[in-house]
Amino acid sequence: MSSAELQTASSGRTFSKLNIELEPDPDYEPVIEELKVTFVPPLYLQRRIWILDVLRRESITNVLDVGCGEGQILSVLCQPAPWLTAPPPDILPPKSDDFLAHSSPIHLFNDATDPIPNLHPTRIAGLDIADRDLRFAIEATKQPADVTSGPESDPWLRARASVRWEELSVQIWKGGLQVINEEFVGVECIVSTEVIEHLAPNIFPFFGPVLLGVYHPRFFLITTPSYKFNARFTPPNSAPSVRAGQGFLDPTGRTDRIFRHDDHKFEWTPEEFKQYCEKEAAEWGYTVDIGDIGRPIEPDEWGRDTELGGASLVASFKRVDDPAVGRDSLEQRARTLVKTLSEQSNEVTADADHELLADHFHSAHEQARKLDTMGDIGDIVKAKMEEFSESFMRLDELWFERDVAIACGGWIEVLIKAIEEYEGLILKKDTRAEEALSPGSESNPVRQRELWVVEIVGGTNHPRMLWPSTEEEIDQDRSMEYLPPDFNPEEEYKTEYEYGFSSGEGETSTGADGDISWGEEEDTADVTSSWGNSPWIGKSDEDREPWGSKYEEEENPWIQGTPRREEGLTRSSSSSTAGWDGDQSDATTS
Repeated sequence: MSSAELQTASSGRTFSKLNIELEPDPDYEPVIEELKVTFVPPLYLQRRIWILDVLRRESITNVLDVGCGEGQILSVLCQPAPWLTAPPPDILPPKSDDFLAHSSPIHLFNDATDPIPNLHPTRIAGLDIADRDLRFAIEATKQPADVTSGPESDPWLRARASVRWEELSVQIWKGGLQVINEEFVGVECIVSTEVIEHLAPNIFPFFGPVLLGVYHPRFFLITTPSYKFNARFTPPNSAPSVRAGQGFLDPTGRTDRIFRHDDHKFEWTPEEFKQYCEKEAAEWGYTVDIGDIGRPIEPDEWGRDTELGGASLVASFKRVDDPAVGRDSLEQRARTLVKTLSEQSNEVTADADHELLADHFHSAHEQARKLDTMGDIGDIVKAKMEEFSESFMRLDELWFERDVAIACGGWIEVLIKAIEEYEGLILKKDTRAEEALSPGSESNPVRQRELWVVEIVGGTNHPRMLWPSTEEEIDQDRSMEYLPPDFNPEEEYKTEYEYGFSSGEGETSTGADGDISWGEEEDTADVTSSWGNSPWIGKSDEDREPWGSKYEEEENPWIQGTPRREEGLTRSSSSSTAGWDGDQSDATTS
């Protein structure tokens, strides 16, 4: 630019155009956004569902969670089953198959074909090394407070509070898996979800010998991220630097792979995982089934779905109970190997024994397996229906009336027998509901048991009032507060308001829910809740409870860098903004 042009430009009167040719940067790479990958249900829930499905299918009652984290799986196992397993023959003699198929639902509540059978754990334990996570696990596995007693107990909650029919022992331990804990020897099932990839190189060799060799559980369930799936987050042939900008370089330096989490020490391909599992199974006397879970709902634009498989690899080990295997000798060999590895490792010391942090006991109800007479149970059922002014009630609805279940000692089959024998009650199928079932429901015991209703002989439905009435009764049973069954507020009041009622149709998602991306964590999605459930709504500032006021700060695990989880604040599981591999939190080994 000439001096005249510079002077003109600086004066602000005119500007000259610069014709500059830029040389392309040979190292420049275009910014590539990660591909949208959505898991439904969220990936962490799919892993949990897979584990629970195996536990249900195998009727497992004794579980050890290695790397339990905050106790997500343990807290699920602490939930009591709604009824006991089928009663023994001296309580309820078996009936013929023909009778059951046509006349009674008695076989539908503990059916082997139930798509989601109840779990009946009696002993569970968790092991981890993270203090913060273990504090959450301790709280999550405590026996809940009794809402059925005390002067301030709510009558409605008291009548419908869940009943525990079976005792449950829960232990929370702190320590490394490389140390043998004699309490775990012979446990029925060990689960280890998203743990093995976090193990340091000097701890990893203990994994198989301790868990399979020394503890020799009947089942061992393991999940771990699939390295092969990582390619699903970027277009094919992307430069390594593109993935490095989104993931994490192998911290051990053993490979040039890009991992999903900064604490992963390795990530296996399906072939490597298969090789490891088959080797350990052969070494310690197991068979193993290997698969994957976590397929995105979006088809891959380049057709790689089949090739890349699922986001998490899973394996179910089953112990070979054959005298020829020599289980005692295998255990002794494993103990010798662990001792040798411990002597070679600086991480394992003589004072590294596991520490028992909590030993919870969930007691069964005092009336469990103690039943009233059939006549008394029938009287209670009839009285409950009359209390509700109902001549018809669904069988399963009646069961969840606490007084009814307690009278039956926890056996729902006893309730069915009592109703069948009671002269004032009839147990029958709701034919109208049966006609409305979708095809295939005839083989689903859950759908079939929903059809059965109890009827009071000669009874007439008395509509329930919305609240206790002091108004003059009209037409004998109806008060001024009575609402007819076909009452429709939208039609009744639509002319009185300028706005209409929203059916929810046409509402769309922002597109963010359900996504999974690099570097985010499961806690992001897990604590996201609807504002409508918040206990803060409708309270003035002076009525609101300050953060952490229920605890001393040093004792409150909910305020150590994480949002407080309020009562009534539902943790959402509707989406999977869960971190690139759906890890559950930064501090946990999940």
